[in-house]
Amino acid sequence: MRVIPCHFSLVPCPYNYPGDNFTAFPQQNVIGATGSSAVHDFDADVLLYEAGVVLDCGKFQHLSGAYQYQFGLQFQQRLHVLCAQLINMSGRPVIDQLFKRDNETGCFGAAIDQNRAVFISADIVPLVDFVFAEFHCPIIRQRGYAVECAALFNTIVEIPLEAAKVGLLGLGTVGGGTATVLLRNADEIKRRVGRSIEITHAAGLGIADQTLLDSSKVKLTEDAFEVVNDPDVDIIVELIGGYTLAKDLVMKAIENGKHVVTANKALIATHGAQIMQAAMAKGVNVAYEAAVAGGIPIIKAVREGLAANRINWIAGIINGTGNFILTEMRDKGRDFDDVLKEAQALGYAEADPTFDVEGIDAAHKLTILASLAFGIELQFDKCYTEGISKITTEDVQYASELGYRIKHLGIARKTADGIELRVHPTLIPEKRLIANVNGVMNAVLVQGDAVGPTLYYGAGAGAEPTASAVVADIIDTVRTIDIDADHKVPLLGFKPDAMSDIAIMPIEDVETACYLRMTALDKPGVLAEVSEVFAKHAISLEAVLQKEPAEGVDKVHLVLLTQKVKESNINAAIAEVENFDEIEGSVARIRLEHLG
Repeated sequence: MRVIPCHFSLVPCPYNYPGDNFTAFPQQNVIGATGSSAVHDFDADVLLYEAGVVLDCGKFQHLSGAYQYQFGLQFQQRLHVLCAQLINMSGRPVIDQLFKRDNETGCFGAAIDQNRAVFISADIVPLVDFVFAEFHCPIIRQRGYAVECAALFNTIVEIPLEAAKVGLLGLGTVGGGTATVLLRNADEIKRRVGRSIEITHAAGLGIADQTLLDSSKVKLTEDAFEVVNDPDVDIIVELIGGYTLAKDLVMKAIENGKHVVTANKALIATHGAQIMQAAMAKGVNVAYEAAVAGGIPIIKAVREGLAANRINWIAGIINGTGNFILTEMRDKGRDFDDVLKEAQALGYAEADPTFDVEGIDAAHKLTILASLAFGIELQFDKCYTEGISKITTEDVQYASELGYRIKHLGIARKTADGIELRVHPTLIPEKRLIANVNGVMNAVLVQGDAVGPTLYYGAGAGAEPTASAVVADIIDTVRTIDIDADHKVPLLGFKPDAMSDIAIMPIEDVETACYLRMTALDKPGVLAEVSEVFAKHAISLEAVLQKEPAEGVDKVHLVLLTQKVKESNINAAIAEVENFDEIEGSVARIRLEHLG
């Protein structure tokens, strides 16, 4: 909001009543008055209303004291309409009903928030009391005729708001996509927000060579701290990635009172608690929609769209690289290493693919989702993580024969014993929608107690899909930039003093069904011995698949599906079976979820 000062002059009071005073409160951007009887010549070009609305007041007399004139119902009705328009245009909630009688002051008032209100005199009809300040007193008592007053207050216009100024840190894939979307959709965004959003500063290595931004309109630098420390920047968009530098930049931006938008899931998952605490202390926003599942608006869905629900569990395909690899293995019978090389060639996987294929990237995202869903602190270090590099084409084939598909899932579930927080390969019934999410696409399945299961699907990466989420966060930040922090949606969905301390369960205490594959000698009695071990550890078998050996081969694959079992029990049974002379090598284990 941009402040337009009010102009006024004082006329000596004809009545010598002690305490009469008329003064301005510039620090509050309002005009205030105390005292009960004084005549003031109020020569106002505009009377500022803090939500960006002005009244064309002109020049007229203000009277307080014992003068009374009968204005009639029309005048009161017009003022009622005026107040309603002001309140609605301010975007502030109306507490209780629009007009509620105050027995102490004899006025009807409309609350705008806890501190501000508009009052209209009820007992003395012509004396109209306004309160546009953070205190409970009348400011102006106006005299005039009904039609004249209605005309005076009939002009309501919006003050054009200056553009919100964005400082972009990083102009790589996502940074370039963000700039492209902001520039291409500038008019549409302005229609949604009510003001322009402009990139005025940008930082990145070799940024002088970029051609996307107009250097005559955007200050370009290789030093990101120049942008963070520039007082003209309203919002910092951090798209550099990593932990150390990104954290320093974000913390400095917050210290400088700037709002922050980031797509950095690693930063939020590992340092989010410190960042959120600093942001709340400074009253600024930290938005991170693009940190989880790219263009899918899952953060807003869980934090706001499903706020009425008690979330029971979340299961998501939240890394497109792993999903691409598993899809190719199933559809084309290719092995892991072969598909990984193609994923790297296509740009889906980094030269070092560890974060993607070993589940670290997904664990960052799951940590954030679990915090939003259950109101717990961000606890990345307690997330169990297992990758897909040991999945074989045989596992994919056998899962298909049994009616399942293998997906690299992130699962967060609230139980009576604590929170399950785990990323690992998972068998899912092939009839489930999420089992049919293929290629680099992402999907998140959320189970709420009221709504039931809801599925969110879309592109989890890429320049413009991720930029879609980044720009949406910028828009949300601009829309709420003048709202008090206490009235905004909490950064992690729950009030800071209401966060739960429920523990994250160790993986050994988690219960799941399992797929087991072992290589056994083709001789009688082996299956019986294996079954006996599982029975000893209270493990029930759901299905058994034994393949016939090829001619001249004395070993066979034995595949078992168990019912739900505690992790520590299945670990003990596997260790015992692996010691059999008839079992060759290790037992492959993949957890199984029905997601029903």
